[in-house]
Amino acid sequence: MINGSFNVEPIFNKFRQRDAKEARLLKALAVLMKFQILKNLESHLIKLRVPTEYKSLAMALESQLGKYSTLIIFPHNRKDIVKSSLVVKALERLEQPHALSLVVVGGCFTSESVQLLNLRKAYFLSLSEFNWTDASSIGIQGTQKG
Repeated sequence: MINGSFNVEPIFNKFRQRDAKEARLLKALAVLMKFQILKNLESHLIKLRVPTEYKSLAMALESQLGKYSTLIIFPHNRKDIVKSSLVVKALERLEQPHALSLVVVGGCFTSESVQLLNLRKAYFLSLSEFNWTDASSIGIQGTQKG
């Protein structure tokens, strides 16, 4: 107690430390999961849910979307290559009808990934449009699994 009042600073510090640990854990889980799906998202909120470097792309896309959308966020650094095997896993998790707009975020999609997502009439937010294939990306990424 300080001058008859309780010192709450140690309690706040504990919460700050716990929040930082939880944030690190969530980031680690996101890497393990390889993708994140946000279903039935109001389309005007897409720009708020995408990674920072994709916000301007999402804002430009907003007028083309229906009222609700599904957002799939794949690995999204410029050098990340999104292969078809990962896209298949993500699409298998979608349970809602195809009527919702589908927005996908990723660093660079292989041509096989693009073909699969085009069947779903997906809107792409990507930092790179290099023409990778699943096979050609193996030599570059080596240990990355789809």
